[in-house]
Amino acid sequence: RCTLITELTSELVFRLEIGAAGELGLEWVTEGLHIETGHSPGDICTLDKLKFVIHPDDRAAFTGSLHKVLAGGQTDTELRYLAKTGDERWIRVHMVPERYDGTKIIKGVIGRGRDITERKKAEDRLLESERKYRGLYESISDGVIKVGMDGRITNCNQPIASMLGRAAEELTAIRYADLTPPEMKRAEEDILKGRLFQNGFCEYEKEFLTKDGSRVPASVSAWLLKDSEGNAEGFWAFVRDLTESWDAERKILDGEH
Repeated sequence: RCTLITELTSELVFRLEIGAAGELGLEWVTEGLHIETGHSPGDICTLDKLKFVIHPDDRAAFTGSLHKVLAGGQTDTELRYLAKTGDERWIRVHMVPERYDGTKIIKGVIGRGRDITERKKAEDRLLESERKYRGLYESISDGVIKVGMDGRITNCNQPIASMLGRAAEELTAIRYADLTPPEMKRAEEDILKGRLFQNGFCEYEKEFLTKDGSRVPASVSAWLLKDSEGNAEGFWAFVRDLTESWDAERKILDGEH
């Protein structure tokens, strides 16, 4: 039966059996485990050798998961392992107890693994990108707002929060349109639908409502956000406070009269 399983599946599957003395031993592993890791059957023929393939820093996590399964639980553990080439790769291992038929007595452990190296690499790239982005994001003196397709603010930086007299958490609980004076909402909606969502970019001026109801004149530069399939998923808006320039312009106009 075990030979048939190892021949018919390309998954990374193994079985551990509890011996007469209570020791846990590796009974078999599928060929897929050897193919994926590059290790020969002789390299992974005992539990100790299986553990040796696991990254040293993750062996304790693997052992802890085994103890949980032997106590009757199920586990999902993400571990690094060392391929025959020396490359460090990731695997997600799901383990369940195997019981004697009709009893609750555990006789072994069945484990199934799935290589998740590419997913982990993608996560690392995303985290690095987010770290770089966050540093730039927070260092920008202008306000930055991210808006979803439902119109809700999903992210913002401190400058825009300070400009509007609100905490960042408050802004992410409201809609972008809530920051627009009533008489300007229709014009802004037309700009976003007719220019941003058609051309992918737009610039315009508006007034933002602050928490106390006062108004802040600002210029907005908005970029459309798209997902991997090219579908719109919201937009970024870069907001610059125009209070000083509007005041200066007003003084000039007043001086002319």
